[in-house]
Amino acid sequence: MSTRCAALLLVAAAAGALLPAAGAEAPEAGKLLVASRALRDPNFRRSVILLLGYGRDGAMGLVVNRPAEARLTDVLHGVDDLATDQDVVFWGGPVTEGEVFVLLRAPEPPEGATRVFADVHASRRIDLLRRLLAADPAPSFRVFAGYAGWGPGQLDGEIERGDWHVLRADSSAVFGSAPEAEWDRLVPRDPTEVALAR
Repeated sequence: MSTRCAALLLVAAAAGALLPAAGAEAPEAGKLLVASRALRDPNFRRSVILLLGYGRDGAMGLVVNRPAEARLTDVLHGVDDLATDQDVVFWGGPVTEGEVFVLLRAPEPPEGATRVFADVHASRRIDLLRRLLAADPAPSFRVFAGYAGWGPGQLDGEIERGDWHVLRADSSAVFGSAPEAEWDRLVPRDPTEVALAR
């Protein structure tokens, strides 16, 4: 292959990255937003977000791959009885960082929770968190401080600009044992890397 042909392939591949891939997922509750390699916003660089809501009024979700250094007892003041082995808090996003969200796995959504996808449910209720902590054995759950939010049309614009890849969610992306590695696992390969590898 000539150098000129190789250069044209690289340009075409890069241009294709700006267009939605055939069969690309549409954003909706229960889908994942995976930050593109080009996204440099420090809040969302290399982040994986589970969308909890999406519609005309905007969108919201939780960053699922950033364990924080805070503990449950740090976030929920005056509730020392909540300390457990699942005391890790995840940074859910930059909006209302004092607000707590729970993602849990159960065949059916417990009282006070809403199904997000499959067996994954979400809640903001502290009484549900208490019930989860008291359960024996406790189901799989994660606690998040804050959330990611977008105004009307804002997320659509970011997706069109190429900031996010929209993927189907799976439970391992939310509850995997190595959350910090989820972005590397999920982010699509750069088309220029694919072209160069051929």
